[in-house]
Amino acid sequence: MCSFIEQCSNLITHVKEISKEDIYAELSEEVFGFIHDEIRTAAESGRDPAGRMRKIGETLLALSDSHKMYYDFIDYFLSTPEIIFPDDIKALVDINGRRIIDTIAGVIQQGVDAGKFRKVDPKNFALIFIGNLHGFIHFKKLNKTILKNQNFRDLYSKNIDCFIKGISR
Repeated sequence: MCSFIEQCSNLITHVKEISKEDIYAELSEEVFGFIHDEIRTAAESGRDPAGRMRKIGETLLALSDSHKMYYDFIDYFLSTPEIIFPDDIKALVDINGRRIIDTIAGVIQQGVDAGKFRKVDPKNFALIFIGNLHGFIHFKKLNKTILKNQNFRDLYSKNIDCFIKGISR
């Protein structure tokens, strides 16, 4: 068994060999994979497509609280377009992000097929949904100013309801 010092030395040597891009690729796989699993679980629960959309929205909000570092990781990537990663890492992030969008689009398509939702482009509306919620989650920061007399969770829930009403028949 290696001593603690030897283990640390091996770790430092290994870390020096890993690029920032490699670390980002590994983190993005973990973060997007975890979020996708949570979204997929939400998409499979609920009694109907509208209920599943609500559950997805609630899950995103819960993740922004319980796994703030994961949420911030994605937020950094989305809000910092000037950061340029090699094409292979960008492609990996896109693949993982697309899995999340495809899961949400699948629920929207179920609603369309069941006659509960209007005929819409599921992928476009999945992007609108997640983009809307992602942006709205930032309003949590205003709970001591503009939203001081508001219940953020109630507003967030109304936001989800507005989306669902907008695509419902």
